Amino acid sequence: MLTSPPLESFALMLSDDDTFTQTEAPMIVEKFVCGVCHGQLFIVDQPGTPRVLIICPEHGNVCHCGRVTNATVSIEMERAYKNFYSAIRALPDLWGSLIEQGFERAHAFKVRKEYVCAVCGSPIYATSRITDENVELGCTRHGNINTCGYVKKSEYTYDFEKIKAWEKNHPRR
Repeated sequence: MLTSPPLESFALMLSDDDTFTQTEAPMIVEKFVCGVCHGQLFIVDQPGTPRVLIICPEHGNVCHCGRVTNATVSIEMERAYKNFYSAIRALPDLWGSLIEQGFERAHAFKVRKEYVCAVCGSPIYATSRITDENVELGCTRHGNINTCGYVKKSEYTYDFEKIKAWEKNHPRR
């Protein structure tokens, strides 16, 4: 007659390299996010040991998937947000409808303050309100800045030939 093996409890043994102390863990969870998905991290207690795991629910132990600071993620998101408008400007046949959606109001005022028209260097103005949350930004001479582009004030250089070439390729309607 076959008998089942005795029921025993098993414990997962993790090294100190894969775990954190009780005092380290809350600080890490507060200041860091998952290095892969930028998701929130969680503390998992290990019964019978003073050390804890810090995990991303999707990618597992943070010691294996990595972690980045919230500040780093914030900087990268700002860069990506800026590049979003450059991408839709560069490929209007794919994402032209996104140009028409305009800028979120808070982002629009930041752009107005820090950037100028990429063609002529003129200040950027809110030319119309698309919705309560979105506005269209433009140069008084070249129209919507998603069409003509924008650059930081400190990076703009005047180039008469560039202006004439742009105006030749984009006649006023």
